[in-house]
Amino acid sequence: MFNYEFPQWVIAEPDPKTICTLCKGVFDKQHLIECPAKINVCIDCANILKDIAAERETAIQEKAIEEMLAVEKKLHDCYEPRDLMRQLYREGYRREVK
Repeated sequence: MFNYEFPQWVIAEPDPKTICTLCKGVFDKQHLIECPAKINVCIDCANILKDIAAERETAIQEKAIEEMLAVEKKLHDCYEPRDLMRQLYREGYRREVK
């Protein structure tokens, strides 16, 4: 009887710095965006995140607009623009400082 041992194959692991944290794809470093905490995001995932952020920003804006319209509906029919602005200010609507 033969006592033959099969060779141990070594599976090459990609460098963690070349793996997208989100989709787990392996990319050249120029196709990855390095973020804090050792997070790498590929360009495709970054574009998806950009789209998600834009959708959420639109939803936030629409909600704020609906709330402002509700304030406007509380005013009498013949209000002046200044009356609306004053009421919006009283309700807490301020320009955000970025």
